[in-house]
Amino acid sequence: MGYPAKIEKDGNGFMVSFRDLPGVFSQGDTVEEARLNAVDALETYLFFTPDAAVPNASKARRKEYVIDVSPTYAAKLLLLDELQNQSVRPSELARRMGVRPQDVTRLLDPRRYTKLELIASAFTALGKRLELSIAA
Repeated sequence: MGYPAKIEKDGNGFMVSFRDLPGVFSQGDTVEEARLNAVDALETYLFFTPDAAVPNASKARRKEYVIDVSPTYAAKLLLLDELQNQSVRPSELARRMGVRPQDVTRLLDPRRYTKLELIASAFTALGKRLELSIAA
């Protein structure tokens, strides 16, 4: 789950812009800091934008970086989609998982770190299985 971005020198720092996501920008004092901040900008955009409005990522061009969301974040987005597809409320997911509702609230919070094992357990409670893959 990644989008191509340009990282360009801008004054004393570096500016990041996403060709596929107009209006999504980030910056940093170094290229590495700009890339890390771009992940946060991308994740924030994806969280607050309805799925139907999120454009597909195009292929990166020369001199572009691919900015990926974290694996945990991607898994949480998939879990939120699955809850919506199955019309399952977080309280019902908590019941199925045998945990407190506030535990599921924390699980679904994209800004809170969650172990992949717990996210996988949530998928199991929904009758699904979380799978990982490696791509070139």
